[in-house]
Amino acid sequence: MGFVLALVSSAAFGLIPLFSLPLLRSGLSADCVLFYRFLFAALSLGIILVLRRERLAAPLHELGKLALFSILYALAALVTRPLTGRLFDLRGENIIFYPALLLTALSLTMMAHASSGWMLLAAGLVLGVGFGNFQSAGQAVSLSLVSRSRFAQATMTFFIFFDLGIGLGPYLFGFMVPSAGYDGMYQTLAFVVLGAVA
Repeated sequence: MGFVLALVSSAAFGLIPLFSLPLLRSGLSADCVLFYRFLFAALSLGIILVLRRERLAAPLHELGKLALFSILYALAALVTRPLTGRLFDLRGENIIFYPALLLTALSLTMMAHASSGWMLLAAGLVLGVGFGNFQSAGQAVSLSLVSRSRFAQATMTFFIFFDLGIGLGPYLFGFMVPSAGYDGMYQTLAFVVLGAVA
């Protein structure tokens, strides 16, 4: 069932521009569209959890670390994207893609071998610079390959496959956790990312 839900989630996320463009054209602000998008996503997840009688809870003493990891990831991506955007414009996508993939692999290796909370937070920073910039550069490349009239289709296609990987990755690699542990899973993911560089 998880595989089917991952496919549905990926397809739904990739179709967001198709349904957002008419709302934006009708005068609804982008902030409003995002608010309702996340509201319905949270409600849908809540309904699924209630129906399956599952809890999605982290221990209270871990919430601060989880929040700080996410904030550091977002800040690293936000601060470096203007620089990487300029580099992308001046030197092309490869100047961003290869370092971003290497930094992503490094962050996964750091997570695999993290022995303290500080190392995990440092991995969040590195992941923000690596994966955060890979994502935006990938979307920019997908848009550069089509005419302006096909931006919505290019964005949908990019996010369908992007989210297919995000949806299927935890499902497929989650099977490794009982035998290899999380450290083995993260290290394997680092090798997969390095394989993309080769």
